[in-house]
Order: sequence, then C-alpha cells, then structure tokens
Amino acid sequence: MIIPDMSKVVRMVMPRKYYNKFCKLPEDIIPLIQKRLQLPWLMLRSHPFSVEDHSFFSLSEERFYKLCPPLMSRRNCVGSIEGWLIMVDNVLWRPEGFMNPRSFYSLFNQTPTGNIPTVNYFLNPMSGARVDLPSQSTIPCHNSDQASFRKVIASSAPTGNCLVAALCSNGRLVFCRPSAKSWTLIEEKGHHERLNFVDVEIIDGKLYGATKQASKFLAVIDIQDGNADGHPTYTVEGLIMLQPWPVPLRMVSNKASSRVYTRHVLERIHLAKDSTSNDLFLILRKNSYVLENDPAIPWSVIIGDENFNSPPRTRGFRLLKLENGTPGHAEWVEIDNLGDRILFLSEAANKIVAVNNGLDYDHRAEILEGNCIYYAFDNPYLSSPSFDTFCKRNFASPARKLDVGVFSLAEKKTRSLNNFSKDYFRSKLHTRPLWFCPS
Repeated sequence: MIIPDMSKVVRMVMPRKYYNKFCKLPEDIIPLIQKRLQLPWLMLRSHPFSVEDHSFFSLSEERFYKLCPPLMSRRNCVGSIEGWLIMVDNVLWRPEGFMNPRSFYSLFNQTPTGNIPTVNYFLNPMSGARVDLPSQSTIPCHNSDQASFRKVIASSAPTGNCLVAALCSNGRLVFCRPSAKSWTLIEEKGHHERLNFVDVEIIDGKLYGATKQASKFLAVIDIQDGNADGHPTYTVEGLIMLQPWPVPLRMVSNKASSRVYTRHVLERIHLAKDSTSNDLFLILRKNSYVLENDPAIPWSVIIGDENFNSPPRTRGFRLLKLENGTPGHAEWVEIDNLGDRILFLSEAANKIVAVNNGLDYDHRAEILEGNCIYYAFDNPYLSSPSFDTFCKRNFASPARKLDVGVFSLAEKKTRSLNNFSKDYFRSKLHTRPLWFCPS
C-alpha cells in the first residue's frame, strides 16, 4: 500500500519519559512501520470536552502515535476493520456544538424524530481515504428511541460486497452496504418482546446477534440483496444452544453493611470471531464495581451512566467457542487454550490475531503473550474527593476509570498494563478505547 506523504499524517510520541513530546516522522522509518502494522494499536479516543487529540498506543513498541487527518479530529469512532476506522460526525462532537447551549435546542428541534443530523464514514487514517455510509437519519425510529451508534462492524474493508452492521444505543440492529442510500432496521417478527442486543458479529454474510441470553440463544440474520423494489431482505432465525448452558454471574451486595453503597459483580457478554477460521467466540467478562445508591449529584442523569463510587474493573474471563453452529446441534464449549492467538477485546472493536503466523513483526512483539486476552475499557466516572484520597493513601494513585490489562487463559489471572503516563488522561468522561490494525 502506498502512503502519500505519511510524515505529515503521523506524529510519533517518543518513549515513555518523553510523553507529549512530538516529532515529525522521519521518512526512513516509514518502511519499518509498514512492516510492523500487523498487530493492533489501541486507539485512545479523546472526548470533545478535552483539549487532547485522539492517540494510538502500540503495545509492542510501548509508544504513542498521533494520526492527524482532518476527517478524524473531533470525530467519534465506533469501530474498525482492516486498517479502516468507522467514524461518526455530528455537530455535538465539535466546539461550536458543545460550547453553545443554543445549538442543542436548535438541533433537537430541527427534525421530526428529534435526532441530530449525523454523518458516518470509513476513514483510513494512514492514507486519508474516505468511504461514506448512509446517514443515521435514515434509520426508522420508534417513538422517542434514539438511533445513535454504539458499535459498528464490517465484513471487510469498504470495497466490493462489504456488509456493515451497527448496534444502536437502544439495543436495535441495523445493516447496510456502503453503496446503499439507507440503513435497514432488523425487525424480530414472531417474538413477543423486542430483542435487546448487546453485541454482534458477521460470519459468511450472516449477522450473529447476542442478547443477555446469549448463552442460551443467538439470533442469526441471513441477508439477501435486492428484492423487486431494490431493498435488501432478511430472515431471522433463533439458534438454540444445547444444554447445559453457561450461566453468567450476577451478584449484588451491600458494601460494609451500608445501604448507601452496593457492590456489583457480574459477567458482561461480548462476541468475537477469528477471521481466519471463522470461529465464533462468546466472552463472559467478569467485572466488579460499587454504586452510590442515593448520590448528592445524580451523575446517571447528567452523563447518562451509572453513579459509580468505584469504577468497574475487569476480574477475569470465561471463553466459549460455538461448536456445530446448526439448529439442534449448536453448543457453547468452554476453552482455555487459544494457542499462539491473542484476543484483543474492547467495546467497539474485537480482534483475534495469531502472533506466530509468518508475518514480519518487530522483535519487540515478543512481549505480547499468546493464549491471552488483552482488554481495554473505559467508564464515565466522576469520583468523590474522599474516595480519591482513600485510593491515594492505600494504592498510591487516584481511582482510574481506564481499565486496560491482560488476562492469561492458562493461569486464569489478570494484570494491569501500566504503560500509560498518569498525566496522560485528564478527562473523566466516557471515551471508549478500541483496537485498530493500521495498514
């Protein structure tokens, strides 16, 4: 792949003691970087309230990169595929939007559904190439449902017969082709209750949708292109798993005999696929957090999430593989060995990569361990000063909302990745990191 004038697009942050010291990328290092672009980078998104730009961290090199194409600055990112980011652009992610309260009122009253006009597109941050997707305004909303995208996946790079699926914030699924003029909403006919999806994957042109009941049931959506009126059609089939089903953990208890705080321990559901073998995996991520039951400041109303007193932390994983994915024979089989493969897990983009697959990695890639899960999550967390003081006294650092680490499937242990400067993250708002394979 030819990268035009890449030195103007990429800035490199020097090793850890030189955080925030940027330099122009030397021309002679470009071929070396191109050889190392097989392992995912971690994209650390900045919130528009922050003055920081989006940045990318290479685990194998322990180095930050800044990619600076104009179409990425101050934009939201909800997915990635084969060197492409999937971006969302609306005025609320720009200074003229969030700095002007009048713009909120005018935007919410411009359209009958109350949705903010939004543009979606694929972006290759290395070359600056862009491929547009249909606008989110083409999604038929019901009543007050909002169709903002939480996660977008694609079957391939945006060429040829690429299929794109999006998980909306209200739990609905939509899909399209990049060449289409609108998104198609999945309607679950025959179900008494609307399915509330939590994750989705694409395998062989079919969507596999997971609900909170994914251990028992998967929705398989088979998509056919173009009926008589030119619109795609689809069928929804329920894939019932053979028993015994894995039961996701969920526990709630009072903290220190107090009614003010409750401690939650639960397993969250994720899907991931191996693009080489087309294997589908169900990941049960165990995490714990503490909620304040009756907070003085209702952050759940202000920022739209939980009133965390202690931010969620990942405690472990269970990994299950779909076997015999046909009706009447499908089952989840728990595994503890990925061989030389690594699972990279986040809210918006999951990757499975084989470390020893003959690619020309940099020798420092050896610091990444096979048969492991590298995870990256982030939660909106505005802690109280007293809790931060407690953490500093007992753990020598304030409570961190960024949850990044590695889990060994062989040892069943997690450890945090401390590659980041304590001063690097200043925003306490939700910024959702994701994995990205540049090319």
